[in-house]
Amino acid sequence: MAAKSDNIKIVVIDDDFAIRFVVNSYLAHSKKYHNVHVFTSENGVEGVGYVLITNPHVVIVDSTLPGYSGLELLDYLRSNREIKTGKTPILVIHETNQLPNLGENFITLSKNDSKFFPKLLRFIDDSLLYTNKKLGLKIPAIDFYYKETALDKLKRILAEIVIRIANLSDEVLHHREKVMFIRKISHTIFWLLIQLVLSVVMSLYTIVNGSSKEENVDQAKSDSVGLRVRVYPTILIFFVSIIVVLIQAFILVGGGIILVGTRVSEIFKFR
Repeated sequence: MAAKSDNIKIVVIDDDFAIRFVVNSYLAHSKKYHNVHVFTSENGVEGVGYVLITNPHVVIVDSTLPGYSGLELLDYLRSNREIKTGKTPILVIHETNQLPNLGENFITLSKNDSKFFPKLLRFIDDSLLYTNKKLGLKIPAIDFYYKETALDKLKRILAEIVIRIANLSDEVLHHREKVMFIRKISHTIFWLLIQLVLSVVMSLYTIVNGSSKEENVDQAKSDSVGLRVRVYPTILIFFVSIIVVLIQAFILVGGGIILVGTRVSEIFKFR
C-alpha cells in the first residue's frame, strides 16, 4: 500500500513513445492535476522495477509489451501482495480481449476503442479521486473545481489525435506480420505515411502543450532521442515555413503597394 504523501506517483509501462509522451506531458501541464509525478518505461523489466521502487498509486500497462511480456507483467501485478492489499488502480491497455482473469482493481481498455483517450483520462481522474479519499491528502491530486478553457480543450483534442494515430500505427504493424510479402510492402508504406502524420501532430501538440516531465532519468534520455528525431525537426520546419510564408506575404504586399503608388503617380503626372 502506498505511503501517505501529497506526491502522487503514476507508473506508465508502454513501448509506444507517443502514448508515454502524451500521457506524461498532459498530466504535467494540465492545471487540473497537482503534485502528480509520472514514471514511464518502454519495457516490462524496468517497469516492474519502478512499480517496486515507487510503490505507485496508479499503474497503466500495455499488455502487448515485448521482452518481459505484458501478460507476464500482469501476472506479477495480479499476485503482488501490496498492490492487492492497497487495491492500486491498474489500467490494462490491450489489442485483444483474450486477457487472463484479473482482480477487481484492474480495468481494461482496448486500443481500438474510439474513445480511448477520454476513457484513459476518466480512469486517471477516478483513480486520483479514490487516492484522495484513501490517503486524505492535504493538497488534492485533482482539482474538483477545474473548468476546461479553450486552450485546454485544444490540448486535449491534439492529445487524443496523437494517441489515435499512434494506436493506428500499432494496428498496422500488427496486421503487417500476418500478411504475405507483397502486402507487407503496402503496409510498410502506409505505416511510414502514418509516422509522418504522427510527427506533424505530435509537433503541434508539443508547441501548444509543452514537453513531458519524465521522472525516470534513463527513459528521459532515451525519449529525448525520439524527440530529436521525430518532433524537433518537424517543429523547426514548421517555424521556417511560417517565416518563409511571412516573407513572401511581405514581398507580395510591399510589391503591391509600390505598384499602386507608381500607377497613382503616373495618373497624376499625365493630368
